[in-house]
Formats: sequence, C-alpha cells, structure tokens
Amino acid sequence: MILTNSPYYLTIPWLSPSSGTTPDKYILELYSWTGLKASVPSTPLYKIENKNPLSRLGNSEVNISNYINDVLTIALTKNTTTSVIDGSSSVWVKTQVIYYIGGVAQSPEFVSTDLAIRGYGYGIEGKNTGIPSNNVLSSSSIVNVSKTSQFNLAFKVSESVATNITIFSWPDNEIDYAITIPATTNSNELIKKAYVKCSEALTDTYIEIKKDTVLVHTLNIKEELRYDPIDVWFINKFGQLYTMTFFKELITSLKVKSENYESSNGQPIDGVHQNVIYNKFGNTEFKAKTGFISEENNELIKQLLLSDKVWILQGDLFNPVNVTSSSVEYKSRQKDRLLDYEINFDYAYSEINDI
Repeated sequence: MILTNSPYYLTIPWLSPSSGTTPDKYILELYSWTGLKASVPSTPLYKIENKNPLSRLGNSEVNISNYINDVLTIALTKNTTTSVIDGSSSVWVKTQVIYYIGGVAQSPEFVSTDLAIRGYGYGIEGKNTGIPSNNVLSSSSIVNVSKTSQFNLAFKVSESVATNITIFSWPDNEIDYAITIPATTNSNELIKKAYVKCSEALTDTYIEIKKDTVLVHTLNIKEELRYDPIDVWFINKFGQLYTMTFFKELITSLKVKSENYESSNGQPIDGVHQNVIYNKFGNTEFKAKTGFISEENNELIKQLLLSDKVWILQGDLFNPVNVTSSSVEYKSRQKDRLLDYEINFDYAYSEINDI
C-alpha cells in the first residue's frame, strides 16, 4: 500500500538486471487508474527520466507520491442505515522501468502494481510506511458516540479471499448487521466503510464492529442531556474519513474583516458615507468540547489537528470546517484523571457567498 502524503521511494539500480549493462538512462513509467487491477491504461500518466552520463553504479531513488496525489480524491459518502459501503478513496499504481542501452529502449523491468491512498506516516516512521496489519484504517479501537451519531470506519478487504464484517449493538442486538464481502481487484471496492447509524440502537449501550470475527472497534453510546453533540468527520492518517463526536458546550462567534477608503462623493449631512467599507468578509467560528474520552483517543486529537480536510455532519450535509487550534497539550489519566479537550474550528467559507 502506498501512502501518498508521505514519501514513497522506488529503489532503481543503475545496472540493468536483465543485461548486466550500465544504461545511458532509464525512464520510470507511472500508470494510475481506478477500477479493475487488470485494466491498465494504454499510456502512462507520467514518464520520469533519469540520465546516466557518468555511467554511475549503485542505486537511485525516485519519490512517486506527489505524482499520484494529483489523481486521488476522497468520496464524501454515507448511507441511510447501518451498512458497509464502498470507500472510493484509492487508485491503482503501476510502475515499470525502461532502460536505454546504446540509445535503444529495453523491455520493461521492475514491473509492480500497488494500491495507493492519501495517507501519511509520522516523521519518526521513515519512508514507505504502510497500513496496520489487520487492514483496519484507524488508529483507535474505542470511541464515544451519541444516540444521534453517524459513525464511519474504513478498512481494506482482500483481493483473494472473502471478508466478513459484523456490526452488532449490545445487549439487545437492536443493530444486527452482517455481510460477506467477496474478494475483489476493483480499486473502488477494496476500501470499504462500515457506516453505523447509532440511532438504530434504541436502548443498547454499545456497538461492536468485527472483521473476520475479530473485534476491531467499539462504540460506547453516551447520553448527553444538556448539549447537542456534533459529529466531526476528518481525513485521518490513512487518508480515510473517520468520525469523532464532540459532546459538550459549543460556543459560536462571528468574525468580520473588511477594507475601507475615504470617499469625496458627498457630505455626511446628506447621508453620504465618507468612510466607505468594501470587501467585507464574515467567518463564523466555534469552540467544541469532546467531553470525557479515553487516553487512547489522544491519537485521534493529534490526527484531527493534522488533518487538512474536516467536516461537521449535519443530517445529510457535510458542512466544511477548518481546525484553527494550532497546538494542544496532551492529557493523561495519571496527571489529569479525566481527559477532555476544547478544539477551535471555523466554517471553511464566508458568510457572504461571493464566489
């Protein structure tokens, strides 16, 4: 798996393995497409040339992440009931190396095809980082949700064997969902999303999501009697939509900016504005509090602040927002006993539609 928001390097030797000869140059051909793995486009998306006038030996490295990012998108999709839906957030990437010896192109070597998503690795993890071994595209295994929450968990299914997903609420199984997902090589179907509509658990207190009979995520249903919880959806470390519910007080404010100039069009006594305002821009901001969370959710706070795309799900509307908090002090049970966070947001658009 290629995570394209971090460097993904291909190591290419200068010595052609098939001929044992040092080439004049090589061209790295990069193909990218959605759909079936076998449906490779007829022409490459990019050709990356690397010349070798000094007959160098050893290896060269090429970072292909930026080339793939140009064609990767994230689908803002959900459902009307608890289910598993397509993620549509990955592309196939095929690479091959064409060596040129004496000016003549040789047969392709180092041919490889892999799936790419818009994720990243942390700085300490180095290059070419991957996804968790259980193929669940989340850094958390337990979160709090409200009765009205709509939750989203992404995972990768297999190209060779079926994958079983179950979503059950407890203790009365008011949510009782199970599906067997067949093996696939379609990039639109390899990343799936377990969508949970928590309101379907009428009186149950928690929800379990299992992959191939293994528990991978637990949703604790919390009642909030005073405030209206909000679901924040953000692009996580693995380039997928993930949900975090903020339970407590939400404080909203309006920030207005403008420019002005001095006009000579008339006198104030006649109702004429001498100081004229223009380019007025209004932006709504708000602060939201998580309520008490577990210490492992510190990782979610980290990924939320690092995310470049965030939304508040309001019914069927993905309302775009930006996180404006620029720093956070991590809390721990040892020091703070009870963990909660206040995060600053603003809506990612002007109150005056001028586009």
